Amino acid sequence: MLQAKDKRPAIPERFREILPESFLQNWSIAEERLLNAVAAGAQAVAGGSDLARDPANHPDTPNPWPEERRVRAELIRWLCTDTAAASRIGSHGIQLFGARISGPLDLANVKLSFPLWLLRCQIWEAADLSYIQIPSLVLSGSSLGWLDISYSRIRGDLALDESFSSNFGVTLYSANIGGDLDCVAGRFRADGRYALNAQQVTIDGSVFFSDGFCAHGGASLRAAHIRNDVSCKGGSFVANKDDPKTNLELAAFDAESAVVGGSIFLYKEFSATGRVFLGSTQIGAELVCDGGHFNNADGEAISAAGISVKGGVFLGNKFSAQGTVNLAGAQIGGNLNSEKGQFSSSSSWAINAEVITIGGSALLNDCTARGGVLLRAAHIRNELDCSNSRFTGNPGKQGTAALQAMSAVIGSGVLLNMGFIGEGAVSFDLAQIGGDFSCVDGNFKNGSNNSLSAESAAIKGSVFLRNRFSANGRVSLMSAQVDGDLDCEGGNFTASTGESLNAERAIIGGTVYFRKSFSAHGKVNLRSAHIRNDLDCSNQSYFVWNKGDDHALNTSYAVVGGNIFFYDRFFAEGPVGIDLAQIGGDLDCRGGSFKNAGGVALLAESIVVKGGLYLNNKFSSLGKVSLVSAQISGDMDCQESYFSAPGGTALDAERATIGGSVFLHGSDGDFSADATVDFSEAQISRDMNCTRGSFQDVSLYGATIKQTLYWTEIKSISRLKLSDLKVDTLETDNAKSWPRKGNLSLDGFTYRSVTGGFQDSDFRKDWLRLSLPFSEQPYTQLAKFLQDTGDGDGAKEVLSQMESDSRENARQRFNPLRKFENYGGDLLQQSTTGYGIYPLRAVYGLGLMAGLAWVIHRRAEVRNAMAPSEKEAYDAYHTSGKLPDHYPPFHPLIYSLENCIPLVKLGQDDKWQPDSSPLQNPHPPVAPAGKAQDWLGRTLDRVQQGWEWMAQRTIDPAFIRPNRLRWVRWILIMLGWILATFFAAGIAGIVKGG
Repeated sequence: MLQAKDKRPAIPERFREILPESFLQNWSIAEERLLNAVAAGAQAVAGGSDLARDPANHPDTPNPWPEERRVRAELIRWLCTDTAAASRIGSHGIQLFGARISGPLDLANVKLSFPLWLLRCQIWEAADLSYIQIPSLVLSGSSLGWLDISYSRIRGDLALDESFSSNFGVTLYSANIGGDLDCVAGRFRADGRYALNAQQVTIDGSVFFSDGFCAHGGASLRAAHIRNDVSCKGGSFVANKDDPKTNLELAAFDAESAVVGGSIFLYKEFSATGRVFLGSTQIGAELVCDGGHFNNADGEAISAAGISVKGGVFLGNKFSAQGTVNLAGAQIGGNLNSEKGQFSSSSSWAINAEVITIGGSALLNDCTARGGVLLRAAHIRNELDCSNSRFTGNPGKQGTAALQAMSAVIGSGVLLNMGFIGEGAVSFDLAQIGGDFSCVDGNFKNGSNNSLSAESAAIKGSVFLRNRFSANGRVSLMSAQVDGDLDCEGGNFTASTGESLNAERAIIGGTVYFRKSFSAHGKVNLRSAHIRNDLDCSNQSYFVWNKGDDHALNTSYAVVGGNIFFYDRFFAEGPVGIDLAQIGGDLDCRGGSFKNAGGVALLAESIVVKGGLYLNNKFSSLGKVSLVSAQISGDMDCQESYFSAPGGTALDAERATIGGSVFLHGSDGDFSADATVDFSEAQISRDMNCTRGSFQDVSLYGATIKQTLYWTEIKSISRLKLSDLKVDTLETDNAKSWPRKGNLSLDGFTYRSVTGGFQDSDFRKDWLRLSLPFSEQPYTQLAKFLQDTGDGDGAKEVLSQMESDSRENARQRFNPLRKFENYGGDLLQQSTTGYGIYPLRAVYGLGLMAGLAWVIHRRAEVRNAMAPSEKEAYDAYHTSGKLPDHYPPFHPLIYSLENCIPLVKLGQDDKWQPDSSPLQNPHPPVAPAGKAQDWLGRTLDRVQQGWEWMAQRTIDPAFIRPNRLRWVRWILIMLGWILATFFAAGIAGIVKGG
């Protein structure tokens, strides 16, 4: 140190005269160097070297530097504030390196025309530079206690870089910096407030909080206006704890409401412990946080609600956030890119982007979000890509979903594929998606609740839930509108209770694919869905209900413009419901397997099928198949199929309308049903073919088959009900195709023609007697057919059999005595007129009786056993053996006819009677007939001789007695009345059975 007498000569000439005498006290070498350097326009080096790497030039040490490096703060203030001194300082300003500045540095309200550079200086006391106006201020590498540059106006740069440090904070409140704020590698610390407070600062250049920058206490640029970039690359920000007494919230980095003309870079090993606050910030370019680390586990790691970014936002490339990233209401002109980012929040959403507007795409692929992602009501111009990401919702009272995008508007597609994992609900309810909704290979887990939901969503493309797609929990597309396909090919849907997939009332513009190893454990609900093309459940699709649900697959009330395919190893365990559905093509269940033992396996009641129904090709069902009131425009093909419902109805097609044929037979195999097959009141426009079928119980009650019923080669049949059936033609073969007696019902069965064994009288008889309870209609119907085909005898035979069977059936209700009595009457009617069917039998009987009576009475005439009934004629006959001339002679034939035929009077019965005292000179034996004049005479003679010969040899003379002749007469009269009565009744058609 200079002696006092030597001090002033060592001072530069320009300051020698104006330097106050007080500064000469305790003058130091560093102060002398400072004045000489200022005078020379050079940098003053207070220490032994000007090397920044020299450990001796590191001001942040626990001990103060030696006195020779000391520069009094008052000297610097004098140089800046003394008019004479300041006027002698050139444009290089004050440049001091490695000095220890003692005392408070107070340059408040100072206006300087030259820069101030305090490089690697040790400033232990406060420095007040508030309201300063200066070309540039450089404090690079310096160490300070507290620095206040509030309201300053710095026309150039402000440099707090190169390991600059502040132990009590730096305040730049409302400062105006014409260049850059350079804090590269700066170290800032403060307790209870921001380590660097640059709120409302205006910076015409850029801000650099990068490359080793550290702020223990955080840094604030709230409401700042920065023309260019804010770069925090590699910076470290640690927030002080909030002060509950003053309600002060301190962030690690606060740029709320700031306006940044360029980009904000919080990337490449950027680190923030505490909240990064970017709420309502306006960024003219991009927000880049790639590789940044944000930690505020108890709250928001990044609070950027309402931020406006004209470019993109980048939160990827090893980005990590412990705490919520809040982008609610943000407006992003480019992409939101979080590729390979890691987000985590234990109390709330990992990413909150509610009501965000993104001008590009949201790229959330290859990232993790523990706490879930909120995109409710977001507007994304292009696509949302979450491929190969893992989103996990927070359970509990303030639970979150894995991904919540309700009411979001997405201009292009949504990609949740390539191994995407959603642990918790993923919701796109009410969303509008301009492209595909793709979850190929996605994995969704949410237990008994919705794992994936797009209810009432509008999707312009297709929905892909295919390949290795997996959902543990309900997938809900209820009321969704999908312009393309719903493709679940190979997907795996599981729900522990209730529905695994709900697309009720969904509108699908293409095809629905549940095929190629698709599986659903839990109800698949397509109730009231509208599908423009096909519903394809083919190729090893697998539906299993949760027992207690109503269906394994429910398509009730659905409208399908194309076909429904339940074939090629389709399997359903639980009811499949397609009742009241409308199908524009076929319902194809070839080879399908439907299982619901004890219940309905396939419910298709009131279904409308514009094509055909195919339950064939090894189709099988365990449980009822119900087609009640179905309308099928084409064929119903059940060839080579097996229907099983022990104790119930296997196939129920009551009141069904079928525009084609029904095939219940097989070509290579057979049709088989071990329970009731019911086509009661069905309308079949063509054939019904049951050839080679195996049946338990078949009902065609009230049905109409407009063409042929093929009932041939039936392998087994227990019961068959054809009551009120109408067919054009019945084709059958033999009795083996029909059930046992009592198990066939034919009442009301009508047909135009029958083929097979019906020309055989025995077959007809046996076939008609199979039907119980007894009814006349089957007999009259068959008789009508035989009559129409020219077989009148066969028709009569059938009608006669009808009367016989009718009486036999009626007798079953009588007691034994009445049964015997009734049987006698029936036998009489049958033998006399064939129950009115053969009325000529009575005529034949009358003729037979008349012939027999003729023989008897002729014999009586020969034996003189007949006498006139009038006394005078009798006396004359007995006296002379001759009759009076006026008395008619006895004619045996006329006498017999008159007694046999009631009400016929020929004058014999009243004139002749058996003689109690016949003459003893009988007529001589009949002589051989003589030769007549012509052939007629000869014929009559031979007939007379024949009767005479017969009478002589067949009638015992003992029989010709008056009392016996009287009995003959009485019997003839009685039988004549009986036969005549039955004949008349038969002719009138009034003989009825029972």
